[in-house]
Amino acid sequence: MPGDWFLWLRRLPLAYRRHPLASLADIEANFRIVQRHARGHQQVPLEAIGGSLNRTATFDHRFRPTPKCDHLRLARITSALIAGVEFAPVELVLVQGLYYVVDGHHRVAAARALKRATIAAVVTEWIVEERQT
Repeated sequence: MPGDWFLWLRRLPLAYRRHPLASLADIEANFRIVQRHARGHQQVPLEAIGGSLNRTATFDHRFRPTPKCDHLRLARITSALIAGVEFAPVELVLVQGLYYVVDGHHRVAAARALKRATIAAVVTEWIVEERQT
């Protein structure tokens, strides 16, 4: 099965691999965090998740795997979801309408690959303002 993912990845047009995930580090560098609000457990639309804390080179903006992804892990998680295994909620940060993954990148990728609409998440919202230079 891991080989299947690699073959699938190689067939992707390069255009799909050129759009990295938005980086939460960029938000921290360019904005000042004014407030953090714990929003608790939610079902979050997978289409609204488009960023990452630290895996911007592992998945593209639609959470499709890049060559740097652990394809075996992704295949195992995908298989487990198909089998009905329940996973812990992913951890997300919401900033200006976009969700960034802190923990659960492979779970998000697997759920999107299976065309799920939402994913269970623990959400923290950051209220930010632009840094004055």
